[in-house]
Amino acid sequence: MEAIIRYPNGRRSEVLVVSAGKFTMRIVSPGSVDTMELTCNYGEWTDEAGTPIQFESFVVSDADDVRAILNSTAARSAAVV
Repeated sequence: MEAIIRYPNGRRSEVLVVSAGKFTMRIVSPGSVDTMELTCNYGEWTDEAGTPIQFESFVVSDADDVRAILNSTAARSAAVV
């Protein structure tokens, strides 16, 4: 599954979601060899540096179980299932 995340300064980043859970999500940016962990604390998602992020969109393939993934994140983001 792919996602677009938005930072407070308006910068957007397209990422590949490697894994998603209720309070953590592991992502990787195109061209990067390292993954980054996003964490949800008190309803706010942040990156590893503590910068708040918002999910702008998710792009899924037929193989992705989007309901299972987003049910754990939708209440804490702008995502709608």
